[in-house]
Amino acid sequence: MNGGVTQNDPRYTNEWLFDWVNSGGLARLAWNGFIEAPTHGAYRIESIITGKKVELANLPMIV
Repeated sequence: MNGGVTQNDPRYTNEWLFDWVNSGGLARLAWNGFIEAPTHGAYRIESIITGKKVELANLPMIV
């Protein structure tokens, strides 16, 4: 899903974070998460914990 990246040295966050923003890297990660990540995460966790089937509706794709 490409939702996570290795953090650089936190002492220099003021440098690399803005590089990620300016390069579009953070936007790319957010978009990948939006498109690829499973939906209804909290409901899926509830289903696993309780053992009860939870009805999940399909979400419309809005682009």
